[in-house]
Amino acid sequence: MKKNFWIAGKQAVLESIRNPNRNVLKVVGSLNSDLDNICKSKNISFEQISVSKIKKFLNSESVNHQNHLALIEELDLITVKDLLKNNSAESIVILDGVTDTRNIGSIIRSCVCFGIDAVIVDQRIFKRNNIHLYKAASGAMEYMNIIEVSNIKNAMSELKKNSFFIYGMDANASTDISKISWSKKTVFVFGSEDEGLKLSIKKECDYLIKIQNNSKIDSLNVSNACSSTLAIYDYIKKKA
Repeated sequence: MKKNFWIAGKQAVLESIRNPNRNVLKVVGSLNSDLDNICKSKNISFEQISVSKIKKFLNSESVNHQNHLALIEELDLITVKDLLKNNSAESIVILDGVTDTRNIGSIIRSCVCFGIDAVIVDQRIFKRNNIHLYKAASGAMEYMNIIEVSNIKNAMSELKKNSFFIYGMDANASTDISKISWSKKTVFVFGSEDEGLKLSIKKECDYLIKIQNNSKIDSLNVSNACSSTLAIYDYIKKKA
């Protein structure tokens, strides 16, 4: 049975309404909300309440709700095999041990921006119904294939069998990202905030690459590193 959960933030709420695959059960907005008519056109229950009531409703000061909430139903899960079925996927991001929900949300937003086909995550870490995840993704959760797996290495192996080349992002790698001639089917693997890629995951990568940065800074935050990597990848592909 699918779970229902609350999300917050105007853009996250708006994109959930726009997503034809998403069942939105209810939207709550402040008295000056402009989503009333959109909800009516979609036959979605809409309630206008004061900002102070929204804060009480959430019972949390850490969520930047932007005066909008929505009760939504989770989407169907997909697998790596589902993604590969029609052989159309060309670019995938894998998160190896990334734990910060806001980082993951930001990464998913970048992936949508740069046309990535899927994000693969560890099901033991990923909090798929987390309100902070949806706020950080700012609506991008509605447009990305999120694949939860029990074993990252097995997922990498499956992708290799389907002609994907796997690039592990490693600050200590010798090869700069700008020197890569990309394969048609590309996977980027990003490691945890503290330790980066696990050794076992590094061994499964076809290449280890890095972003050449200023020597004054050791490395980028993982979400910034992902955004920079995908921007460089997108630029080089379009230029080729």
